[in-house]
Amino acid sequence: MNRNIWTKKFAGCLAVLVVLMLPVTAHAGVGDIIQWLTTITDTLKGDIGQVLSGIQKVGSLKQNLQQQITTSLMILKFTGSFGSAINLDLADKLGKRVELQCFQFVVSPVEFRLVRRGTPLQEWQEGNTEMYDLQHGPTVKEWSRSNHRFVNDQVHRNDVATCGVFSGDVVMETRGLVGEFLLLIWPRMSTCRAQYAEDGA
Repeated sequence: MNRNIWTKKFAGCLAVLVVLMLPVTAHAGVGDIIQWLTTITDTLKGDIGQVLSGIQKVGSLKQNLQQQITTSLMILKFTGSFGSAINLDLADKLGKRVELQCFQFVVSPVEFRLVRRGTPLQEWQEGNTEMYDLQHGPTVKEWSRSNHRFVNDQVHRNDVATCGVFSGDVVMETRGLVGEFLLLIWPRMSTCRAQYAEDGA
C-alpha cells in the first residue's frame, strides 16, 4: 500500500517537473533552431559559398577554354576553279593585322603559289595536299619548312606582328584547265585577338 502511494507521488512529481520544464525546453528548442539556421547561413556565405563560387569560376574558365580552343582551331575554306586566283587578305574578316599561319589544299590545282602585289612569295608548286607552314624567324629574308621555300617580303615589328605571313594583299594563284580546288587556311589567331582588342570589339 505504502509502495503504491510512493509510486504515485513519484509519478506525480515527475509529471509536474515535465510540465514545468516544457516552456524552457520549447524556448531552448526555438533558440537552437535559430542558432542552427544562423550557422547554416554563415556556412553558405563562408565555406560552401566559396566552394560554389569556385565551381562558378571553374565553369567560366572551362567555357573560356572551350572558346579559346575553338578559336585557335579556326580554319577558313576557299574554293575556286583551276586557273583562278583567290584573295587571302583577311582584314575585313579578322582584322587589319591578321597573319596566315599555314595552308593546305584538300583538292589541289595543277600548280599554285602565293603572291603579294605581283611579287611571288614562293615558286610555282606542283599540285599536292601537303601542309605549308608559313611561320618563320623575324630577320630571315628566305625560309624553308618541310622543303617548302618562301620569300619574306615584310619588315617584322613594323608590318608583321609575330612570325606568320601578313595577309594583306596576299593572293593564291593557281594553274590548271578543268577542275575545282579546295584550299584550307589557318589564320594566326593571336594576331586576330590583338586586332579585336585594338578595335574594342
